[in-house]
Amino acid sequence: MKYNRSEIMKKAWELFRGKLNRSSFGTCLMMAWKIAKAAAEHETFTGKKIVSLMGYGFSFWKGGRNRRVYINGTRTHGSYIDLNTMKAVLSGKADPYLVTAAECFIAKYEIAC
Repeated sequence: MKYNRSEIMKKAWELFRGKLNRSSFGTCLMMAWKIAKAAAEHETFTGKKIVSLMGYGFSFWKGGRNRRVYINGTRTHGSYIDLNTMKAVLSGKADPYLVTAAECFIAKYEIAC
């Protein structure tokens, strides 16, 4: 499998310069590789069970027009992926690994719910 190394480096720099970053550039580069590898292993997310990715659990929730995938399988934590916009909404306590896990989920799974 060939990866676009230019895109991986751009992603690593984006993570390194991000607001929530407290990591070294090497750690950000490892996170960028995880995102690239997750994108290569494309799967379908149906929302019927909790999916584990990078040590976090992802569960589906729907209420009215809102469709969300909550991270860690609970709504009390406050971090989720809004499926209408495909953007991660993170609580104030979010760590940089949670951001990477959310991006890996978006890259890896096609949403079928």
